[in-house]
Amino acid sequence: MAGLSTLRAESEFCLYRVEDRTSWARYVEGEGIWAKMRQGDLSFWFLSHRFFRPAFKGHLYWRSGLASPFISAYASLAAAEREAMRRHKAGMQNVTIYKINVHAGPESLQYRYVPGLAEKLGVCIHERAKHNSTFEWVFLYHIPASAVTVYRRFDCGAAKRYGGRRGRWLE
Repeated sequence: MAGLSTLRAESEFCLYRVEDRTSWARYVEGEGIWAKMRQGDLSFWFLSHRFFRPAFKGHLYWRSGLASPFISAYASLAAAEREAMRRHKAGMQNVTIYKINVHAGPESLQYRYVPGLAEKLGVCIHERAKHNSTFEWVFLYHIPASAVTVYRRFDCGAAKRYGGRRGRWLE
């Protein structure tokens, strides 16, 4: 068993989360990333359609205004960067990409692939969201700080200095 734990710690499966000042799920220094709904009885291990399906559907249709227990992340860095640039161009502030090393977190860290979970729960993904959802994963409630690092921050001040939407990434 020690061999499996060592392999898990040395391997890297990374996802990328895009966050801005308006994001409901937020990074808290020293704690990690917390979902808007921070606790509850939901678990990927005991999938109850009665409770899980409405929560997941509410997360996918974020305009519902319902607090979500989910934290979205992308498996594709390119998709995360496109989303970050889209947010910046839309005037969002504090746009940041976080790198999440899933194997650096506890073994109890709960995450699932969005299209697979949607299929299992019988939830349709809106046509406008289908492209991004092909790269999307969701975590449940919390991602500990041990698994999260800042990958890139968008320098919003640079956008002003350069006269528009041409900001630059800070490493």
